Order: sequence, then C-alpha cells, then structure tokens
Amino acid sequence: MSLLLVYSVLYALVCVCLLYPPTEFVSSGLTVEGVFSRWLGDPTTDFIGYQVRRAALKRIFVAFMPFGYFALALKLFHEGFYLPIDVSGVGMAVGWDTMALLCAVCLAFFLTYCCFVFTESLVGDWDWTPIAKTLEDFAGPGENWRVVASRINSEVARADNYTTDPRCPIRVVVTENWIIQVNLFGLDVACQENAVFTLHSSNDFAISHHHVLGIQFLNLVVSCEGHNRKSFVVRIPSTDFEPLSLRLRRQIQNADSIPIAKSPLDKFMHTFKEWAGRNPRVEYAGELEPCVGCMERPAEVKLVRRCLEENVRSVDVEYNGQFLRLSTCVRCQCRPMWCIDCMSKWFIARQDADRPGTWLTSRAPCPTCRSPFCLRDVCYLASRVPAE
Repeated sequence: MSLLLVYSVLYALVCVCLLYPPTEFVSSGLTVEGVFSRWLGDPTTDFIGYQVRRAALKRIFVAFMPFGYFALALKLFHEGFYLPIDVSGVGMAVGWDTMALLCAVCLAFFLTYCCFVFTESLVGDWDWTPIAKTLEDFAGPGENWRVVASRINSEVARADNYTTDPRCPIRVVVTENWIIQVNLFGLDVACQENAVFTLHSSNDFAISHHHVLGIQFLNLVVSCEGHNRKSFVVRIPSTDFEPLSLRLRRQIQNADSIPIAKSPLDKFMHTFKEWAGRNPRVEYAGELEPCVGCMERPAEVKLVRRCLEENVRSVDVEYNGQFLRLSTCVRCQCRPMWCIDCMSKWFIARQDADRPGTWLTSRAPCPTCRSPFCLRDVCYLASRVPAE
C-alpha cells in the first residue's frame, strides 16, 4: 500500500504541475502548451484561435490522466496490489486482470473523448466549443463568434494592453474594448462598454516566494449589463490596481472601502521607518539643521554602526518570523543631516529596482562620507519623535 500511495501522490503531483505549471516548469518548457506549441500557433496573431485549441488540448490531457495512471500502474505493479478499505486493515486485493480492465475502460473513455474533440474541430469547425458560445453572446445582428474573435485578435495584438504575467495559468488581458480572463478550459469575456467592476475582497500575504516585503491580491467582480453572462472574478496584485484602472473605461467600485496596499517602494519606506523605530535612540547635543534632502523637515536620524565585532562579517536578524543575514557596515562619523523620509529614499535609490526582495538585507553608502550602512544603523535622535 505504501508503494501505491507514493505512486499515486507522485502521479497527481506531476499532473497538477502540468495543468498549473510553476515558474520553473514554464521556464524550462515543461508544459502542455510548450510541447504542442507548433499545433497551437502564435497567440499574438491569433489569440482566440490559440485559446480554443489550448482549451481543447487541456481537456484531452485531463481525459488522458486516468488512462495514464492505470497504464503506468500495470508496468510498476505486475502482481497487483492490496487496497485497504478501512483502518482495521480490511480490504481487497486488486489483481493485474482488474487493473487491465480499468485501464481498458479508461482507454475507451479517452479515445471516445478524442473522437469528440476531433469531430468538434473538423466537422463543427470549433463552433460547438465553450469559447465560441461565449463570444456568440457578443455578436451583433448577422454576425457570428468569428467576427467577435477577429475584433479581439486585432486588439490583443496591440502593445498598449494591460496584461498579467503570461506565464501564469490564469491571466488577465484588458484591451481598449474587452476584458478577457484566460482560465484552464476557456475564457471569461466582458465588453468594456457595459461592464461593471466591483472590488469584492482582498488577500494579504506577509511573505511570498516572489515578494519578501509581502503582497496583496485584489479580487474584482466583473459583471456585464444587458448580457446573460455570469459575472466572473479577476484576481490581480494590488500593485496592478492603478495600471488596470487607467485601462478601464469605468471606475472600479469599492463600496466596502477595502484598503489597497501601497506599492513596493511605499511599503519599503514604511518598513524602513519601522526598523529605525526599533533601533535605539541616540543623543545629540548639537544644533539641528534642516534636512539637506528636502530642506523642509529638521534632521532627525543619525547613522550609528550597530553590527558586532569588527571582524564579524555578517549577523542574523529576526524580522516577521524570518531570519535575515545582514553584512556588517562601517562606522559613520557624520552629524545628523537627514530626515527619515529622505534617508529611506536615498537607501532605495541605491538598490536594485528589479529585486525589491533583497532591499532588506542590502546596504547603501552614507550620503556624505559613503560609509556603508544597513537598516540596523538608522537611529532616531532622542529629541525627535518619529512621525506616524
């Protein structure tokens, strides 16, 4: 039973990764779309045709999964296996003949479905597919779904569209007149002319494999006025809210006043201030001058090296339940000359803009003496109260 369980889990994992491929699978081309790319065609020139063929291919793959499971099991378990029914150990033996029968049934189902898709493509010319029926609802008098598909294809080919990461299995494309969501087996389509957008909810994650600073996802409900189409939910990162809003004709309704997270830059500035607030206050008896960065607020922070001994090259610091390894810095002798906002902007300007996840563990040179410092070295003056 243990071998059967391991085999079943591994087979299910491979199938899920092929249906919802992670970034590593997409980068290496280990996807259903990558293997059959020649048959699918180019999505930039024939977007709807590509999606129709892709959806049919995914349905065929799902129909193949049961047959593949039993066919591979026949190769691995020559003598069958024992399948327990309850926790007491009572079960039944599944012999090779039984597995062969199940494999034959799954093969018959798979071939029948392939014949259906073959008929759908050649005889029906894809007119019976769910995507064709979806586009048919937007066709005018005397038009069919192919006219609508041609309009969408011409708009998707433009370079000024809003689109989410094309590597994601579920992605969103917003053109001048259309809102399209690509899902596993089809498309969700709405016309901007009569679409209503409502911010339904949000999901916040303190950390993700792409964003150390955390990420927020917004769930937008898209409904069509005057069409018998069901509303669908579009999920986007909060950083895409403004670019998406600029591409939509109508304003996104936020009746529940759901808070929208700030951009990575604003979020890091807030985190920068949090770190400075955790660090010890320092005394400074000299006269404070206006910040040399903005000349509006008084200087309120000083760089004080807080790493360990001089020969220690790094130190582990806990932040939000994770340990960050910070390189040691150099002692700075400069007097306070900066406010916390200008110091945070200076720090960000010296980081890799394409890798915000590394900002917390990076260093920047002092604006005056160029001594390297990190977030642990930024300390408020005892005479200054941090601004909220």
